[in-house]
This record gives sequence, C-alpha cells and structure tokens, in this order.
Amino acid sequence: MNIPTKGEILDLFEEYDVPDNIRRHCALVGKIAGFLARMLREAGEDVNVELAEAGGQLHDLDKLMTLKTDKHGLVTKEILTRKGFPEVAHVAEMHRFIHCINDDLDSWETKIVNYADKRVKHDELVSVKERAEDLLSRYPEFAASKEQQKGVKTVYKLEKEIFSKIGLKPEELDDMING
Repeated sequence: MNIPTKGEILDLFEEYDVPDNIRRHCALVGKIAGFLARMLREAGEDVNVELAEAGGQLHDLDKLMTLKTDKHGLVTKEILTRKGFPEVAHVAEMHRFIHCINDDLDSWETKIVNYADKRVKHDELVSVKERAEDLLSRYPEFAASKEQQKGVKTVYKLEKEIFSKIGLKPEELDDMING
C-alpha cells in the first residue's frame, strides 16, 4: 500500500491550487481521523492509522474544481489513483454524504474519514448537529429530502459505533485532540 508523505500531500495541494481554507479544513479532518484511528487500533480494531489520516488530509483535494458539479470526491479519487495512491483514493472518495445515505462505508478508514469530515465546519471542530445544519443551509435543495434524513442518521450511527469502541464521548473529542 502506498500512502503519500506529508511532503507529497503538500505537493498535491500546490499542484491542484487548493486554497488555504480548504487546506486547514483537510488538516483538521486528517488530525481527527488519525486520532480516532489510533484510539480504535488501541481498542483492538483492525485499522490503518496512516491510511485514515492521509484520506482525511486529502478528502477535499478536488473541492474547488468540483464546486458546481456532482463530481466532488470522484475527481480526488481519479487524481490519487493516477498518482499511485489507490487505497487513499478510495478512503478520500468515501467521505461524500451520499455514502452515508447509501450506508456503504466499507472499512474503519472510510467510516472514520466520513465521520471526521462531518465534525469539521470550515476549520473548526463542531458537533454533528452543527455541521449538519451548516451543510443543509449551504445546500438547501437537499435539506428537506428523505435521503438527507437517512444520511444524518447514518452519521449519528457512525458516531455511536466509533465512540462505543474507544470509550469516549463525542463531546470529549475537542479536549482530546487539542488538550
């Protein structure tokens, strides 16, 4: 398995002109993903910490170039696969809300990155509720749909699954990663 180094991640951000605000968001998602992966591994789960962290750091690589399309995440997957990081490509692509709706997250790494993204509003750690409200206000066409409701339920299910394994409460996450 090939996982990009910190330098390679920075090079990718430069190559694809990722703005600073998206870089900060990705950095925090990666930090949370790495923390949760380490905690799950310590709890005896089979999880690749480096894969989760890299997937979190790169999940929005294509955000700016796909803003007005439905290709977000898919372009990141194409780029990372082409660059020789297919496993990271898969984890990064699976952060999309559609995967919560479909409930098709297939590994701890995809679950962790998807969840971590749903806890970061811009570059701030927030509750799932606050992040869901933020997303729904930015994408109002999706706000009233049954799919949205199912997706939010799946995020709460992920939260319960992750935190029951690591013995923490979701509201303790901020103190754990910043304390």
